[in-house]
Amino acid sequence: MSDDAIFGPIVEGGDVKEAVKATLKRWIPTYLALLERHAAREPKSMLLPHSYVMSDGDTLQKKVEEGLPAVVILTPGNGERRPKRDGEGKYRAGFRVTVSVVVSAKDQASTTALAERYRKAVELLLLHQGSLGGFAEGTIFVGWRTDDMDPQADRTIAAGTNVFEVLVKGIAQHGAGLKEPLEEPYEETDLPTITEVDVDVEAEEP
Repeated sequence: MSDDAIFGPIVEGGDVKEAVKATLKRWIPTYLALLERHAAREPKSMLLPHSYVMSDGDTLQKKVEEGLPAVVILTPGNGERRPKRDGEGKYRAGFRVTVSVVVSAKDQASTTALAERYRKAVELLLLHQGSLGGFAEGTIFVGWRTDDMDPQADRTIAAGTNVFEVLVKGIAQHGAGLKEPLEEPYEETDLPTITEVDVDVEAEEP
């Protein structure tokens, strides 16, 4: 019997980051081409991301002077909506996700403008493809910013950043699991079958 049948669904921040990354990699060419046309730029002048960096922190600290453009995906914690439990005991929660695109151009002004275009491409992409390929219930746009990464050093590097809340249904289940711990948890074993699960029904606010 599988772990899911005993312990219920398991969704962690790493799963959310991977779903965001997969969606970005699949759709980013379409949305970069869209922004090129919108800005009357030459086709393929906005390069595809060279790398994807994922972190659990809430601050863009990765030095990415090489291999630009670079996408940095952060999941610092839960979103503003507190987790909710449905009638089956499954929890629905929002994950706060920050997506930054770090870019460089010939001078600071053009770098900042380029970072903003990449940022807008990611904004539209994740709003239009908010289910992340069926992984999430939806993706809510929270806000954005564009930062010069070290203006005092006059480096031509900037980051266009979007903040989202990704809503996921079934991150865990109340009342699932075992009544007693396994004696050999790291060995293959036939897990006992749960025939009853205690479920408290909690009404959702309209």
